[in-house]
Amino acid sequence: MPINKSSDKARDAGAAATGGEQKAAGASNARPFGIVATGLAIAAIGLGWWQWGHDDEGGPSADERAVLERLPSGEGELLPDGRQMNILSSFMTSDGIFCREYETHRDRVMRISIACREFWDWNRRFSITVISEGELLLPGSGSMQNLDDYLTQSNLGQRLTPEREAESLEAFAD
Repeated sequence: MPINKSSDKARDAGAAATGGEQKAAGASNARPFGIVATGLAIAAIGLGWWQWGHDDEGGPSADERAVLERLPSGEGELLPDGRQMNILSSFMTSDGIFCREYETHRDRVMRISIACREFWDWNRRFSITVISEGELLLPGSGSMQNLDDYLTQSNLGQRLTPEREAESLEAFAD
């Protein structure tokens, strides 16, 4: 039986072309899943941002600002959007700027922030998000070590005494 090398080459070329087409078809079938996954990720980020109730670039919401100006450390309040806000401590910088450490949480998500009252408004200087999984706390954006580092390296000074904090809060009531 004669060997036909040209038909073997044609068969090999056909198989390679078919396999190549199958790979390309498989790759094109994966594109919709990638697009859907990207869309879901963008939606989740947008929903998370909306859920936290930010009304300006990285600053506390209006509800958070009202609590920062009123509640002493150790107290908390349920915000209208369903988040619990707890005031953890207060500081006075070496420049005389009043700062507060506080947390907001809802469901499994907790944000710990430090905001300072500068030029008649509150500015968030530090924030981390922590997600709870049962009894585990998973960092969402930073870690508790980042918070400790910030507290150590910033010029926040010592935590205010309850008396000094009360004096600072009275200034907001006027």
